[in-house]
Amino acid sequence: MDDTFDTAKSICEEYCEEVECEPYTKSISICVKKKYFSELYNRIQNLFYHCQSISFTSDPAIVQAMFLYVDI
Repeated sequence: MDDTFDTAKSICEEYCEEVECEPYTKSISICVKKKYFSELYNRIQNLFYHCQSISFTSDPAIVQAMFLYVDI
């Protein structure tokens, strides 16, 4: 794993109770409270991770999202 992946994973773990990581593809799936999503999104975007998908659970206060590293 590289430092960017580890940093992104750590940021997600600050905000989320559920974090699933796939080191090979550098993807991170999260489940986070909606009120924290925009702050998390901004921080993770600075590491060149982009939101691949976003969905809402049956609880409207919870967001599920998957972020994928984009190597530019």
